[in-house]
Amino acid sequence: MIDGRWWHNCAKVADVSIVYVDLSENVACEGKAYTYLDERERERAQRIREPESRRQFMLCRAALRNVLAERVDCSNAELHFTSLRNEKPQALVGGRSIDLEFNVSHTIGHGMLAFAKHGRLGIDIEHRNIRHDLDGELRKVFSKREQQALATSVGIHKAEIFLRLWTIKEALIKATGEGFRADTTAFSVPESYIRGEQCARFQFPDDMSIEWQLVNLGSGSYAAALAREVL
Repeated sequence: MIDGRWWHNCAKVADVSIVYVDLSENVACEGKAYTYLDERERERAQRIREPESRRQFMLCRAALRNVLAERVDCSNAELHFTSLRNEKPQALVGGRSIDLEFNVSHTIGHGMLAFAKHGRLGIDIEHRNIRHDLDGELRKVFSKREQQALATSVGIHKAEIFLRLWTIKEALIKATGEGFRADTTAFSVPESYIRGEQCARFQFPDDMSIEWQLVNLGSGSYAAALAREVL
């Protein structure tokens, strides 16, 4: 924690700034975060019964508020959030949408925020120790080519490929705003990214006019990925 903050800048990808949020248990930080929330957000936090989920929401939303207020030069009280039709969050100042793209993701102990002046973006983070049904979830989420890559892998290598695929596919559908309404089996992550490259370029098969940059942001503690629209 730096200067009482539980978040800090951790990476820069082209014009996208990545902020890491420490979501480990900290009563003092949680109390401070609660004071940054507006009335609706406090009511939402109080409705979350599970302590871990409540902590993730409060610490991430408070960090998001602080970073946005600093970047658009407004007070925390002036910031309000709403959801677009596709449920993607939108920040307003004085009733007007801010000129800044952002996306949020959190998991047990870790959170990430992404910010850019232009272009859609999505980010996803997953704790490496969360248990996934590596075989049962394949047909629901991954394309046949991706399923084949996983089927030929074992042990730790299989888990690593699973998390690389899971995080980047979720980042992509968050960037488009479709979420899991999208058919994630209809597109495949580039082979180079699956094999371990840190960056790759991607186009959805039904819209080849738009190019996306895929970036692995993982560490030893978590898997994470960024999908950024290339303009």
